[in-house]
Amino acid sequence: LFLLVLVYTLHVGTARGRPAKGNQAAQGLITAAALCAVDQDLFNPVSRMCKMENRIAFGAMALQKWAHCDLNKHGAQILQSNMDQAGAFWYSYQQRDAVRKFYASCVTLCATKLDSFNSDTGLCEVTEPLAREWLIGCHGPASLGHDTCATSQGQGALCQDPS
Repeated sequence: LFLLVLVYTLHVGTARGRPAKGNQAAQGLITAAALCAVDQDLFNPVSRMCKMENRIAFGAMALQKWAHCDLNKHGAQILQSNMDQAGAFWYSYQQRDAVRKFYASCVTLCATKLDSFNSDTGLCEVTEPLAREWLIGCHGPASLGHDTCATSQGQGALCQDPS
């Protein structure tokens, strides 16, 4: 069954079998959603192990204050027991369900409940309009001659020249 899934994953040309980017591809790692806990984790066909790529889980395991996961879950214990010398966490494709349950327990702690965590950048997105305006310097001495700001969700704030 493993070989059938592996062959399917390697030969289909979909997101389930495309080569990983950059250095990961050089190591022979591929994205394999059918074999790993989530799409972002990478699969090594030689060792039959999946490499954890979940930023929130990394943060929680490093005891960062912004990331919280249930470290008592079996999936966390599997990952902690399979850390390599480079600091990467690995798990067997057969343990993907336990790791998936561990990932499901993960949440981020941003400044407010409305702020959202962007897993691609590893940063929280500020959503409060006034805070967004202040962060880009539209008010106060650093306003650079601007006296009003227009904000839009996901695009930041735009300073407007005084009328």
